[in-house]
Amino acid sequence: LKTKLQENRIALSQLIRHEWNVTKAVEYKQSPFRFLFWPLGLAWNLTRSLSWSLFFFASRFLSKSPRTIKYDFTQAFESIHGKLHLPFLQQNYSQALEKAKRQRAILLVILQSDEHDDTDLQTLASKEMIDYIAKKNILVWAGNVKETESHQVSYALKATRYPFMALIQYKGSEMTVMQRIQGPCDPQILKDKIDALYIQDPRQRERQLREEQDEAYYRKKRAVYIRYLYTQLPEEPQEGKVTKLSFRLANGDRVVRLFSEQDSLDQKQEIGRHFKFMA
Repeated sequence: LKTKLQENRIALSQLIRHEWNVTKAVEYKQSPFRFLFWPLGLAWNLTRSLSWSLFFFASRFLSKSPRTIKYDFTQAFESIHGKLHLPFLQQNYSQALEKAKRQRAILLVILQSDEHDDTDLQTLASKEMIDYIAKKNILVWAGNVKETESHQVSYALKATRYPFMALIQYKGSEMTVMQRIQGPCDPQILKDKIDALYIQDPRQRERQLREEQDEAYYRKKRAVYIRYLYTQLPEEPQEGKVTKLSFRLANGDRVVRLFSEQDSLDQKQEIGRHFKFMA
């Protein structure tokens, strides 16, 4: 028979397959046609076990929002260690990664386990470390591996000892794990590792800066051109016979425009191209 961990992983895969619809996931496991391929007794025991795992797993995962889970982690930490600590993001892991990528910031991931009582307070609750993190604009995401998301993050980051830390940085075209720290870590060692990321590849930093400058320049020029296009659009007819056309833009927005019966097809298509570029 499968262990509880294996059952949870199977439950997760079934929930994902059925788009987190617990009813469909359980019905899939309980379908009578599936018994054709299993001995009756074993199939029933496994199905009953996995059905319970699906409900148990989903209730744990879906009953709380990511923000609530992060808030609960912060509250639990403060109730034991006080309110002086690193600024934990109140977001889920994927949102934290996306924010770090968007801001080109280093993401410090911290994972704790209730089975390990050596919480790294000299780092997590150090005023010196808090000031350093703020000065460097480093984002901090923390979690307890008893929670489903944090447990999966620990698996993805290959955490084997707690407390665990990982430094994740935008490199190339994706977020990359640059450092893993297993067990308690002296604040100075952590600062040295972070500083090393800033000076590790100055050419990469220069390229990244140029790309950001080019992107900012392009956005500015595009905004100017869009304003120009708006000035070139003819006024919509206010009277007479009109035709109403709807344009679906590339970003999903919909624009409704009025045309006079004298407007040619070419004129309508030209205005449509204007709107397409403005999306």
